Amino acid sequence: MQNLEWVANWLRGSSLPLYFLVLIAVLFLYLGRGQMHIALRTFFGAIQKLLLSARQEILKAHARLLSRNREVLLSWGQAAAEQAIEREFYRLHAVVTRDLSGYPALQRKLSDQVMALDEDYRSSTESPPVSSAWLQALDHLSEIPAHGDPIVHEMLGHLQGSLEKSQKSAMKEYRESSRKRHQQLRRMLPFWREADQTLGRMQRTLENVSERSRVIDEQMEKLEQMRAGTNEAVRALSASSTMSFFTSSLVLSVLCLVGFVNFHLVEQPMSLMLGEESWVGPFQVSFLAALVMVVTQAVLGIALLESLRVTSLFPAIGNLDSEMRKWLMWLTGGLILALACVEASLAYMKQVAAADVLASQWAVSALTVPESYWVPSLGQMLLGFILPLVLLFVAIPLETFVQGARALSGGLLAISLVAVAFVLEMAAGAVRQLGEVFVHLYDLLVIFPLKLEELVVKAPVFHEKEGESQQGSNEIPREKVVPK
Repeated sequence: MQNLEWVANWLRGSSLPLYFLVLIAVLFLYLGRGQMHIALRTFFGAIQKLLLSARQEILKAHARLLSRNREVLLSWGQAAAEQAIEREFYRLHAVVTRDLSGYPALQRKLSDQVMALDEDYRSSTESPPVSSAWLQALDHLSEIPAHGDPIVHEMLGHLQGSLEKSQKSAMKEYRESSRKRHQQLRRMLPFWREADQTLGRMQRTLENVSERSRVIDEQMEKLEQMRAGTNEAVRALSASSTMSFFTSSLVLSVLCLVGFVNFHLVEQPMSLMLGEESWVGPFQVSFLAALVMVVTQAVLGIALLESLRVTSLFPAIGNLDSEMRKWLMWLTGGLILALACVEASLAYMKQVAAADVLASQWAVSALTVPESYWVPSLGQMLLGFILPLVLLFVAIPLETFVQGARALSGGLLAISLVAVAFVLEMAAGAVRQLGEVFVHLYDLLVIFPLKLEELVVKAPVFHEKEGESQQGSNEIPREKVVPK
């Protein structure tokens, strides 16, 4: 460094002409041309290798991210499929327990009734019994000649009367038994109708069971594909997560509007209760109280749905035993109802305050408040009671939004890594070309010595001397030639 400073000072203090200094500089650059080329190519080559190494690392990170996104999608899909299968099995168990539990008793009852009806039907179709002894007696008596004998005539008359009485009694008994059988058949008709309705319900139940079984088979097939990690399952899960993300975003936007209306509904009554002069930093206490109230309603809704195992944002709540979850469910439900009632009363307070202001204004103008002014009060009270209940369902789209955002952000990050790798590859090529540009620019600084060197190299004398030197180098000394 001291030598260079001395040279610089000498050049500044010397009285040499400028062109001579330029000539010395050009000569110096010409003499160091080879080393400068090596230095420039090494420098830009190192930058190129660094960019290419960074590209390779980014591509490796992209591959790891794709694998991680695939694992996340498959795990999420497997969890959803297992939950759906569990829900379908629960419904199937409920259907079987509720509708098919009494099937054996009903089957035995139907069999007994069918047998009884069959016996009654067979007995109701039998012909009236006729005594064969009477027929034989009549045959023999009809062969006895009467010949005007009054005793035989009287005896035949008695027999005929007894036979007619016996026949009438038998027909009466037959008709009575037939009437009883038909009455029994008529009494069994409502049972047959009930049995037909029961069989129809059982048929619908069996169709429901068959439909549940079909759904379970489809879910099991999807679960097997997810466990196998097929590309079709990954594509389907990716499309489903994207659609769920946009749908949940829309629902969350609507719920945010509901929360904003809810906040606006309770902010003014809070300012009347807490005063407008209380501040915490740049915010009013009433503003913070209304915001805390709305957020508390949303949090209680999330806790309620977690205790019901509708969502799984907080696994610690879902892992509680049934008794603790039951207590938590009742507690959160009671708090939500209490907050809904408080908000309804605050909404009523807001309307009453507005009515007082309006009444004072109308009193000045000698007008009266209309009797139907209670309708807006009732509407605001209903809004104050219903809006907190609507915010209960914020956990469902929130869970779907979180899951879809995870998958979508992973895909966007993978695309970003590919774009960065492409930019690094283009930058590496540009650095390599830039190194060549700097080499040519350096040669441009020493263009006159290079051209002079080129002219010297192309001169005929130089070629003759070069040829003689090559010929002299190729000759073998005589003293070293070995005679044959």
